[in-house]
Amino acid sequence: MSEWHRLYKLRSFASEEDRNRLRATLIDRQIWFSSPVDFNDPFDCLFSVSMSGIDESVFRDWTAEQAKAHVEQWFFNDNCKDVCVYSLSARNDDNLM
Repeated sequence: MSEWHRLYKLRSFASEEDRNRLRATLIDRQIWFSSPVDFNDPFDCLFSVSMSGIDESVFRDWTAEQAKAHVEQWFFNDNCKDVCVYSLSARNDDNLM
């Protein structure tokens, strides 16, 4: 197992809110956990539901693909409001962060 020595929090300074969160982290020892609902990348925190092995008669008037989309949207809307994320990177130049 590789050993790491540092973790980086890559943060924007673009807005006053960004600067206030950085100030709170450095001075007040507070960190901000983001909601996936507020992420700017629509693929962050998405998951995929498998409908294989399910009898399609349980979907009523939906196709398996429509049921899959409905379940994924329901899960995101009802559960992501209770989830918070704090992203760190082992690299200080990670473009995805």
